[in-house]
Amino acid sequence: MYLAHKAAAPTTYQPSSITLAQYPDQGAMIEKYKPTRVHLQIYEGCCHVVPTLAITKSAKYMYRACAK
Repeated sequence: MYLAHKAAAPTTYQPSSITLAQYPDQGAMIEKYKPTRVHLQIYEGCCHVVPTLAITKSAKYMYRACAK
């Protein structure tokens, strides 16, 4: 979920000040990239790797959403 927020608003969810101090060019890189359109879907009851349990109901809904 955090990664989706970072992609949607990179300037709002910046790396920590410690990371920015270690990598001075990070600040410039954050400003370089525009926000990305993100569509986050969370399925209850899904395992981490959905295709391994493709027979589950939540995996079925995930595949239908991807097909759309």
